[in-house]
Amino acid sequence: MQIYIQYMSRVELVVKRMLDEDKSAPKNMKSINLSSTMMDRCYLDGGGFATPPWCSMCCRCGHKCTDQPKENKVASKETAKYQRQWCADNEQVRKYTISQGPPLLNKKGNVITNVPPPKFLPEYIMCHCWQQMMSYVAAGVSGCYFKCLVDGIQYEIGKCPHCKCDCSFVVDKL
Repeated sequence: MQIYIQYMSRVELVVKRMLDEDKSAPKNMKSINLSSTMMDRCYLDGGGFATPPWCSMCCRCGHKCTDQPKENKVASKETAKYQRQWCADNEQVRKYTISQGPPLLNKKGNVITNVPPPKFLPEYIMCHCWQQMMSYVAAGVSGCYFKCLVDGIQYEIGKCPHCKCDCSFVVDKL
């Protein structure tokens, strides 16, 4: 019976998050839509890693329940590669314009005189407060990652600020 209660609590949270996403945010602060697999990943699970100190608080709810999905590591490496290539191409174009080097050519063999800006792949920061509500909804089954200990204060199960928050905000790190 306990497993059934936990499962139904999880289903209730997912449905509540999906219904509240559109209503809760101002138009200029909408969350980025991610796949359900990425959204259902628990705090720091599935290869997720902590956010840097400068962005550890959620910009919507203010709680420190944010992390980054493992896909950010790949995106970061790819973005760095694009930036290095852009710097090299830009330097080659600069040298060509002052007649100190060969021209940069595109795939058709035409001379490039202006290098387009590099591509930045999205790196997401996700708030997982909505998943902490499990302890609040399931009446004593603690699903709170922080064990209801926030800023040195021990709350009753399901009574901490994280457990009461239903935020599922996702933002691009850049």
